[in-house]
Amino acid sequence: MLIRMLVRPWPLAAFLLVVASQAVDGKPVPKNIPAQKSDIQLLQGDWTKLTQEQLGMVRDDLSITLAVKGNQWKMTNSNGGTRDITFRVDPTKSPRTIDLIYEKGEMRGIYKLDVDGTFTTCLATGNAARPTEFKTNHENEILIVWKREKK
Repeated sequence: MLIRMLVRPWPLAAFLLVVASQAVDGKPVPKNIPAQKSDIQLLQGDWTKLTQEQLGMVRDDLSITLAVKGNQWKMTNSNGGTRDITFRVDPTKSPRTIDLIYEKGEMRGIYKLDVDGTFTTCLATGNAARPTEFKTNHENEILIVWKREKK
C-alpha cells in the first residue's frame, strides 16, 4: 500500500495532510508552539545545597540556601551569613558557562540543569581558569549540586 502511495502522489498527500493536522488522541497540533524557557527563567526560585566538593573531597560543614530572582542570587549559610551576587549565563557554550559577580570580584564556572530538579555548578575562585568539566581538579575549584526546594 505504501508503495502505491509513493507512486501516486494524491493518496500520499492526503495521508500526510491527515497526519499533520492531528496529534496524539486526535487533538489538533497547536499553531504557535511556545518557546522553551531560558536558563535564567529555569533557575528562578529557591535552591538548597545537596553537596559541595573541593579537591575531590566532600565538604558538608555548612548548609547553604540559594534564592534566585532575575539575575540576582542571595546565598545564605547556616551561620546566618549572606552574600548578594549578580550572575550571567551563556547556554550556547558547551559546557554552559556561568559568571558570578560580587563585591570582591568574579568567579567563572560551568553549570548544568537536570530534569530531576538539580542544578550543578563548578566554579573557579580567584584568577583561576574556568573549569572545563564537573570535577574539582585544583584547589581553587568548587563543585556544588543544588536541589530545587518544593513549593
